[in-house]
Amino acid sequence: MPSVIDVRVAPGEQLPGLEEYPPPIVSPPLPGASGDPETDEDEEDGLVECQDCNSRVQEGDTVEYDGEPLCEGCRSENYSYCEDCSALTLDTDCTSINHNMVCESCRDRNYHSCQDCDGYYPQDEGIYVDNHGSVCEGCQDNYSYCDYCEEYVGGDSVSHTADGDRICDYCYDNRDDWVTCESCSCRMPGDEAEVTGDDEDGPREWRCPSCSRGRAPATPRVIQNYSAKNKIKPKGKGPLYFGIELEVESRDKLTDAATVLELTKEHSILKEDGSLNSGFEIVSCPMTLEIHQSIWNDFFEKRPPDLRSHKTGTCGMHVHVSRDALSQLQLGKMLVFLNSPDNLDFISKIARRGPTHWAGYSPKKHADAKKYPSTRYEALNLSGEYTVEFRIFRGTLIKASFLRNLEFCAALVAFCGPMKHSITDCMEETKFRDFVAKERKAYPHLHNYIMEMDAADKPDEEAAPQCEAD
Repeated sequence: MPSVIDVRVAPGEQLPGLEEYPPPIVSPPLPGASGDPETDEDEEDGLVECQDCNSRVQEGDTVEYDGEPLCEGCRSENYSYCEDCSALTLDTDCTSINHNMVCESCRDRNYHSCQDCDGYYPQDEGIYVDNHGSVCEGCQDNYSYCDYCEEYVGGDSVSHTADGDRICDYCYDNRDDWVTCESCSCRMPGDEAEVTGDDEDGPREWRCPSCSRGRAPATPRVIQNYSAKNKIKPKGKGPLYFGIELEVESRDKLTDAATVLELTKEHSILKEDGSLNSGFEIVSCPMTLEIHQSIWNDFFEKRPPDLRSHKTGTCGMHVHVSRDALSQLQLGKMLVFLNSPDNLDFISKIARRGPTHWAGYSPKKHADAKKYPSTRYEALNLSGEYTVEFRIFRGTLIKASFLRNLEFCAALVAFCGPMKHSITDCMEETKFRDFVAKERKAYPHLHNYIMEMDAADKPDEEAAPQCEAD
C-alpha cells in the first residue's frame, strides 16, 4: 500500500511535479443555454412557462401580464380586458358594468355607484337625489323632479300645484313667497292667490284659483295636496287605532276620485301621490279594527270599475298604528319578527309581495326600536312621531284582502303585546300562526287566508287563495 505524503502548498504556489501540465480549458455556454437541460430544450422548441399554471406552452400562444407569460387558458378563465382602457386585469380586480368588465381605476374615474341597487353607471347618466346620493337610470323612476328647487326627491315626497308643476314637500312647506288657501289648505305662489282682508280691516286670507268664488269659502277640492292632513276625529275607543293609506290608479282620475270620495267621505280624504302614474291615495282617519271591518262595505261594493291597485306595479297599502298604544319592547318584538329572514317567505305571501325599494327588510335587534331609522322605506317604519307604519302590503281592491292586511297588523301588535309571548316566541312564525288560529274570531280574514294558503299545493302568487282581480 503506497504511503501517504503530507504536502502543504502556500497560496499561489503549484503542487510539485505538476508544472508540466497546463490548466484545463473550460468552454463558455452556448447562446440561449441556461445549464438546465429541460429549460434549454424548451427554449430551443419556443416553449415558455405560464406564470399561473406553470405549464409550458408555445410563446406565440401566450400574452404578457406584469412582464410574465400567461397561457390562453388562464387568461380566459381568470382575466379580462378592461372595456375602457383595454388593460388586461384580474377578474377579481374588475367590476361588471352593463355586462362589460371594467378595471378598478376606470370604474372609480368614469362611473358612479347607485345608492339603491349598488350597481355602477356612467357619470353622464342617472341623477342625483337630494339627501340620498347618485341613482342609476333603472332606479330613477322611484324619484320625482321638483320644478321649484330643481332637485330630485323621493317620489311620494312630491305633489302637484294647480298649474301642474311638481313641488317637493320642503318647497311646499318652506317657500316664503307661497301662501295657504283658507278653503282647501293647498299651498300656492302668493301672486296666484286671491287676497281678502288686510291688516286694518281684518286678518288677511288667501284663496287658490280653484276655490275663488267671490269671497266665500269654496268646497275643498276632491284630491288634496300630499301634505294635507285627515282632520276627521278618530272612530272607536282607543288608544289603539289603525289608519290606512290605499294607493290606486285610474284612467279617469278626477271622475273616479269624486266617486270614491262620496263613498268614503265619512272617514277618509283623497291625496295626491307623486309615485303614482295617474292616481291618488285614500287616507282614512284613525279607527279601531272593529270599525274598519264594517265601515268599508260601500267602497268595495260600489267602487269605480276602472280603479286599479293590485295589478299596477305602483300601488301599495300602508297601515299606521298608534305609537302611544305600544310599549318599547312591543315595538322591538314587532321589528324583529317582520325582519327575520326565517319569516320572510310567510310575510311575503301575506303581503302579496316581497322586499321592494319602498319597503326594505334587514335583520333587526330588539334595541333597534329605540333608534331613529336612517330611512322610512322599511317594512316597519318607525320614523313617525305619532304612528308606526307597516309598508309591506301590495295594493288591493278586494275587501277580504284589505281586511286581511289590517288584521295581520292588529294580530302582530297583540301577539307581541306585554305579557303575551316571550321574546323568543315572538320571533317564530309558527307561534304567530298558532296565536291567529286561537284568536280566529278576531282575525277571521287573516285566519282563513293562512288556512287556504297552507292547504294549497303550491302557495305562491299564482296558487295563493283569494286571487286579486282588480
